[in-house]
Amino acid sequence: MRIWERRKQRSDEQERLSVLIRATEQSPAIVLITDRAGHIEYVNHRFTALTGYPLDEIRGKTPRILKSGSVPAETFRELWNTILSGKEWQAEILNKKRDGTFYWQRSTISAIRGDSGAITHFLEVAEEITREKELESLLFQSQKMEAIGQLAGGVAHDFNNMLTVVINLGEMVGARLDPNDELQEYMQLIISAARKSSLLTQQLLAFSRRQLLHQEVLDLNTIINDMAKLLRTITGDNIQLIVRPGVDIGPIRLDRSQVQQVILNLVMNAKQAIVGDGTIVLSTDTVNIAQETIVRPDPVQTGTYVHLSVQDSGCGMDKETLAHIYEPFFTTKPDGTGLGLATVYGIVNQSHGFLRVRSQPGEGTLFSIYFPVTELETANKEVPQPQGRTILQGIERILLVEDEDAVRQTMNRLLTANGYSVVLCSNAEHAMAFCESDSEKIDLLITDVVLPRANGIQLFRQLQKGRPGTSVLYVSGYFENQSALQQEIDTGHLYLAKPFGPTEFLEAVRKALSDRSSVQIRK
Repeated sequence: MRIWERRKQRSDEQERLSVLIRATEQSPAIVLITDRAGHIEYVNHRFTALTGYPLDEIRGKTPRILKSGSVPAETFRELWNTILSGKEWQAEILNKKRDGTFYWQRSTISAIRGDSGAITHFLEVAEEITREKELESLLFQSQKMEAIGQLAGGVAHDFNNMLTVVINLGEMVGARLDPNDELQEYMQLIISAARKSSLLTQQLLAFSRRQLLHQEVLDLNTIINDMAKLLRTITGDNIQLIVRPGVDIGPIRLDRSQVQQVILNLVMNAKQAIVGDGTIVLSTDTVNIAQETIVRPDPVQTGTYVHLSVQDSGCGMDKETLAHIYEPFFTTKPDGTGLGLATVYGIVNQSHGFLRVRSQPGEGTLFSIYFPVTELETANKEVPQPQGRTILQGIERILLVEDEDAVRQTMNRLLTANGYSVVLCSNAEHAMAFCESDSEKIDLLITDVVLPRANGIQLFRQLQKGRPGTSVLYVSGYFENQSALQQEIDTGHLYLAKPFGPTEFLEAVRKALSDRSSVQIRK
């Protein structure tokens, strides 16, 4: 080979090498090269930009400087066994930067062999996946909470059925006892315990986002100001409650009682986190949310939100506790129910908002709640409520459809004892079969919304085709399709939430028979 040809070959090789070096240095991937013993010989610019370590500082050291302390020793033994055998090793690793913050990376490590075929170096090519892991974690948490919510809704439904039986039979027995009978006291304790238990199911339904909402346009500052006296009574003298309302915050369209419950639960949670003297800061402001600013598994609607923050100077929470705070019945308090933050979680999500929490042991906790601003400018009119007590007796003919036998028999006893003629069916199929074989007038259909196969709403719509003059009273512990039930209420049909007592039930029956105005009987 001629001299000029060899020079050109060397020049071409140098150019290729120069391109390779520039490509490696400018690569968006993390590139790290070690010798066979694991000592660092090269890192590219992306590695330095991410970790904060320049090559001059870490040359000769091992990648152990990146250890987060959370990766099991077995993982590193597996790594070395794999790459020393000449195989490729892949994994997702949590590492630590120079400034102490953690990051996730997906790494591939392979051997570099010399001319003889022996391993001389190791090459690691990696990409940062911190945001991906955060989204993955949030998605898992969201799926877990959804599964728990479905379970909670199912439990609340069955529990409400049983409470309906206990409350009604308790009051029926109590009404027959002499006021001076010692059993009267026991019966009242039973009824009281059952009604208190109904609050538990309401919290479960709030968590599982299966409550019907009475929404209206609200000013969050007004609600907080109205609650300030109560909140200061709750926090006590040793805790300073500071209220910082934002200026000209936008209106929100929410259920007033649920917003109050969110505020109350967050303040109670903050109080319980403070031992001795401390402060709780309750503040509001308006923020504009862009999609890229929110790390969530589900899309966040961009736009304007009213931001409610509750910050305390309490004991704070570690990562393990933070991972479970919204789960029903999880609590770190000896006397806690574990439903306060679970209820907040359900209410905020059902209201199309979202929440964040930031906490460190010994550094207090900050809860941030975001409610979307509504374009409506005036408050909704209050839903009219029945005034006084209505007549409880009647002579009308009622078709009662309820799949739970104990509830069906209890409601039947209440109705027949007050003069009504009652036809009993256990499901929609039986009810329609009866209507096809019976020609007499049915004044009122009382139906559980949740029925086997066809639900109560479908039953009523089918019934209306042949008996358009029939009224309806829906009852249920909860119903999965809230929008369909809300639509029925908005068109003037009545709904009574379980559990209910005899008077509530009989008043709702008379209301359904005499007035078809849009009224929801609320607990």
